[in-house]
Amino acid sequence: MKLNLRAFDLNLLTVFDALMREQNLTRAAERVGMSQPAMSAALQRLRLSLKDELFVRHRSGMTPTPRAERVYLKVQPALQLITEGVSVGEVFDSATEDREFAIAVDSYIEVAALGSILCGLQAAGPMLRLRSENLIGVDVSAALNRLELDVVLDYLQVDSPRVDSEVLGTEELVVVAAADHPALAEGGCTMEAYLSCRHVLLRQRSAAASQLEQALGGARLDRQVALHVQDYAAMAAVVAQSRALGTMPRRLAHVYGRAHGLTVAPFPLDIAPVSLWMMWPRALSGDAGHRWFLDFLRQLAL
Repeated sequence: MKLNLRAFDLNLLTVFDALMREQNLTRAAERVGMSQPAMSAALQRLRLSLKDELFVRHRSGMTPTPRAERVYLKVQPALQLITEGVSVGEVFDSATEDREFAIAVDSYIEVAALGSILCGLQAAGPMLRLRSENLIGVDVSAALNRLELDVVLDYLQVDSPRVDSEVLGTEELVVVAAADHPALAEGGCTMEAYLSCRHVLLRQRSAAASQLEQALGGARLDRQVALHVQDYAAMAAVVAQSRALGTMPRRLAHVYGRAHGLTVAPFPLDIAPVSLWMMWPRALSGDAGHRWFLDFLRQLAL
């Protein structure tokens, strides 16, 4: 007949564990922080619940009965598992853990950093995996609050009391053009030339400010728009085949510049680099695996 757990005081299992480990009533009481009379009373309740003497007293301590030995064989691993499951500050072993991390990024991060993130994860542990989500059409704050994402990397910071964030890095914006574009003939670009040309712009995500507007402190430049595209790869391809200019992060400009033979020039205004924000749900702060992933991203120096 199975024991009814609802009628059993599970706290007695920690008493039982201490008695099995110490096989001495006084030392077992000290181990769990109880007085000796309280330990004696707990042992009596154990005996009644399990219908067995459990321990036989002798001069040097207490000897477990065969029933106690059989019960402990099952109980001890269960107690260990419970302890590990509820412990705060547990250690995440990347070499042995089986875990998928969900990250949301824009097209810039997909090209500039997703490869190095995946490569680093594969080196850290054979069972670590990455799931990438695009930021287009995503309510970032809601997705983080619902714990659908572990981390968001974006140039726009989420303002929410349930989301933590920090600047992970910065990126300089540059101008790109076809190799023979006259506006960049001298390896640079003046503001007058920049504004006189037509531009290929990245399609803006909802009402969010563009990276350039972020760098300009929210101000807008009155640019002549030739075309809106979905991502920087398309911007580079269109710019290479036209007389339009593009503005993009420097790292992408060098990647696409080599592929399309583009000329890259500094932005004609002295503007601040664009911040790359790392954002995550505050509710995951107690999770060792999540803390490990944040530290992993910091060490990559994106």
